[in-house]
Amino acid sequence: MSYPDTVHFQFDRQGVDWQHLLRLFKVANMAGREGNKVRRAFEKSNVVCFAKDKLRLVAAGRALTDGEYHATIYDLVVDPNYQRW
Repeated sequence: MSYPDTVHFQFDRQGVDWQHLLRLFKVANMAGREGNKVRRAFEKSNVVCFAKDKLRLVAAGRALTDGEYHATIYDLVVDPNYQRW
């Protein structure tokens, strides 16, 4: 799968705009999450990924893992303008 050259992936929490992430959940019809709880959930997750188009956050997700066999993905959200069917 190819992505626009302007999209890059970030695998840490540094510089994440948590308010922008909350807006992304709302735009993607995944509202109902609270600011500090979202931030804490991502901070406590083993793996995080944020996709940005230039500086604009367009997707995010997080996972919990045992580090050996199993992982579960949570809060996978993608801006509707970047979703493909």
